[in-house]
Amino acid sequence: MVSIDGDYQVLVSDQLVEDEGHPYSLEQLRGLQVYLPMEKKYYPSPEIPEWYREKE
Repeated sequence: MVSIDGDYQVLVSDQLVEDEGHPYSLEQLRGLQVYLPMEKKYYPSPEIPEWYREKE
């Protein structure tokens, strides 16, 4: 339902059905940038979320 792309932005499935007016709607997260560590050496590997998306 929710993943992260290679640019560390939030992806939300288009198949998600929810009350978009709800204050905790996942749709509100679409496109947001994930907070990353200060040092790039601690960034998560961008290939990992892609690997999980391919497995679904």
